[in-house]
Amino acid sequence: MTPEAAANGRTSAYLKKLGVAERVPLTMPLDPGYDPATLEGHLGQSGHLMARLKISMACWIIAQEASTRRKVAAVHDHGLEAITGGGPLEIATAQGYWSLISTFAPSTASTA
Repeated sequence: MTPEAAANGRTSAYLKKLGVAERVPLTMPLDPGYDPATLEGHLGQSGHLMARLKISMACWIIAQEASTRRKVAAVHDHGLEAITGGGPLEIATAQGYWSLISTFAPSTASTA
């Protein structure tokens, strides 16, 4: 297949002709603290394979808030759910800070 054919949306037809099953979004990648532009590029390239995206709480609590909000908006723009979780979230919740975190955390804060 030529690059021109792939650019014209023929890649999916080519894969179908080869017998490759259509991909359903099943992955849940982790953003470990990439810059917003890198994450936006990743979503543009592979967002169709993602069920949701986890944004590291250890990163977003120290990052510039505008950058984190841009990431969450990009995730939502691709029709995905943004989640967070892990040790920092569990500790904050145990210490009674959930109400503060939930006002900013990516759309669905989770201990997933």
